[in-house]
Amino acid sequence: MDLKTLEENQIKSVVLYRTDSMKFREMKKFIDASLDAGVDGFWKKELSKRAKLMQARRQEALHYYMLFKNWRALLGGSVHTNEVQVIKHPLSISNNFKEVDSIFNMHDVLSQLDSREFYKARKTNEFEGTYEIRLPAETGYTQFLNVLVNDAVSNSFSIEYSLTPSEWLSGYKVNGKRKIRLNSFLKRRGHSQYVVDYYSLASKDDKEQKVYVTISATPQHIAGMSFYSSGDWLTYSGTSCLDPRNGYDEATQLVGALADDSLFVAMLHEKKDVSDLKGGMKARTVCRLIDYNKKACCIGSKLYGSKENKSLLQKCLVALNRYGVFPYNQVKGKDIVEIQSSGRAVFTFERNPETRGDAHDGICFRCCGERFLFLDSGEGIKDKVPCISCNDSYVIERTVTPLAEHYEHKGTSVKIKINENILKELL
Repeated sequence: MDLKTLEENQIKSVVLYRTDSMKFREMKKFIDASLDAGVDGFWKKELSKRAKLMQARRQEALHYYMLFKNWRALLGGSVHTNEVQVIKHPLSISNNFKEVDSIFNMHDVLSQLDSREFYKARKTNEFEGTYEIRLPAETGYTQFLNVLVNDAVSNSFSIEYSLTPSEWLSGYKVNGKRKIRLNSFLKRRGHSQYVVDYYSLASKDDKEQKVYVTISATPQHIAGMSFYSSGDWLTYSGTSCLDPRNGYDEATQLVGALADDSLFVAMLHEKKDVSDLKGGMKARTVCRLIDYNKKACCIGSKLYGSKENKSLLQKCLVALNRYGVFPYNQVKGKDIVEIQSSGRAVFTFERNPETRGDAHDGICFRCCGERFLFLDSGEGIKDKVPCISCNDSYVIERTVTPLAEHYEHKGTSVKIKINENILKELL
């Protein structure tokens, strides 16, 4: 339960009630002063309407007051008790081009390149770091608290005790030095049999969860944004087309990602140490650093991972709003923001002679005889490049930009579609 929002709603309802009360008193004073002049029925009807509206506002204000009061009691009196807790740690590693080389060596084109020539230092920012995120046991626990609050409101009594996740899990309420069975405790506090039965039948599998999200632009994390996959992603054999092990030509766009000074990667993992992430990246998204209304923010793009872990990463990025970090789905819209950015990389490589003979019935296995390849640039856009196998020259030049998903990369600038109203509110 977001107690902060509930408190804001309660305050708004009280303000509305007081405003309507003031208008009612002013109208009644006007009518009372005008009785001798003969007030017609219109004003009396208006006064009756005002009285009904004032009463409705009062009931609403009382409702929100009771909700807030009961929730605050259950959660121990703090409006932040049940919120996601975040601790930011500085990024504990430096650039490791040796690791980049070991990743690039798994791809026939990337293995010929020196990543040091393409990597550009990132723009000055405060986003890089490892965020330790504690997620409350919110599903079953919060649902049960909701049942308790509704029961108290329905039966017109106030909750004057707290209930922690550990007490909910154990089934015992700590009362001073004594432990009382939770069902017995709830009965003594005036709760109905429905609450007792609900608790007895509810699953108690929910537990507090601690995960880590690292936002990084070190070359090894950029190059390994798919290579480090935990292997259970929903794309390309558990990783993505940017994994050099898969051999896809899209992996050459990692060079553009290295060259982009506003590109970062946000990675979900379970251990704090990020010096060796191989097999440990549960989910990830590429982030763009943008300046909006003179405020820096970091906006994600397409999420990669299993269904469960993508949802978890989305939730974690929302928790990082306070740091200026946002998942794309939270701020997407139709307003176009364009920022200057690097990211266009030009390189040459030698075609592997062995690929020339690797054809079936004289048809190139890479391009199926089209003599061109079409690299996925994201959002359904394809870049046309000469085929590695069919090119007449053994030395091939290629120009790439990062794989752009949920934004458009024009080589020297980036366009992102956002909802400006939402971003203004969040910032």
